[in-house]
Amino acid sequence: MRKARRILTALLIVNFFCGMQAGMKAENLILILINGLAVIILAVAEIRRERR
Repeated sequence: MRKARRILTALLIVNFFCGMQAGMKAENLILILINGLAVIILAVAEIRRERR
């Protein structure tokens, strides 16, 4: 779970900087939002798992 979160976080950073270079087109913005949401969901799931 932690490894997947790290990979998604790295992908989020790459997508963000590529979007900044390309002028942040709509499709890149959507990919960044989806990827960010996935990172948040994985982080919350990881925190809940550690509490149990």
